[in-house]
Amino acid sequence: ARRKSVRALAFVTALLFAFYLLVGCLFYSVWESDWPLRESLIFSLYTVTTVGYGNHSVPNSSVGRIFTMIYILVGISLITVVVSEACQYLVIEAARAQASLDKSEIARERKKTLGT
Repeated sequence: ARRKSVRALAFVTALLFAFYLLVGCLFYSVWESDWPLRESLIFSLYTVTTVGYGNHSVPNSSVGRIFTMIYILVGISLITVVVSEACQYLVIEAARAQASLDKSEIARERKKTLGT
């Protein structure tokens, strides 16, 4: 049950992150008139992931800059949750795989013990 709930939550947070990128992409492509959709998406992704190569233009308007400050704060928090949920799911899957491996080793040892 826990595995399913963690998987569902990881999926929901990933969808939320994709929606968040879409909102940023649409805002920048509409508000910053000289930014094409592709440039807006790359800026949104670089900003939220804090990569910031420095080779992109920055918002020129006051509204764009204020939006970017809020977008960064919320986005970094959101990506932290996405990574956390993904890691939690991977840990659960690793523990599940290890338990399955341990069960098969125990069964093999029992068979070996009973067979000789």
